[in-house]
Amino acid sequence: MIRKAKDFRLEHRQIAGGNGELALHHKLSPEESLGKCRICAEIILEPGQSIGEHPHEIEAEIYYMLSGELVSISEDKSEEPFCAGDLMFTGGGNKHSVRNDSDKAAVMLAIVIY
Repeated sequence: MIRKAKDFRLEHRQIAGGNGELALHHKLSPEESLGKCRICAEIILEPGQSIGEHPHEIEAEIYYMLSGELVSISEDKSEEPFCAGDLMFTGGGNKHSVRNDSDKAAVMLAIVIY
C-alpha cells in the first residue's frame, strides 16, 4: 500500500495538556496498520508549543525527529535536547513530554504501537 501525501488527514489538537494546538498529519489509521498502531502521524510543534507529560502503560511510543529541535523531559524531570535524526522510545509505564523552546518549527514522526 502506498498513501499519497494529498490523502493524509490533517488534525489540529492539544496533546496531553501541552501548550497549543499541534498539527498532526495522520499517515496511517489504526485499521490501515492492521491494529498495530494507535497513532502514526507527523506532528509539527511551533515555537512555544508542547506535548504534556503522559504515560505509556499498555503501549509504546516512538518519536523520530525529522527537523528542528525540541526539549525532551523524562519522568524524573531531566531535560535533554532532541534533534533532527534522534529517536525516542517510551514504554513500560514510563512518562515523557516534549516542548519547543526554539524559534523554529520542529517536525517529528510519532508512532504509538501496541
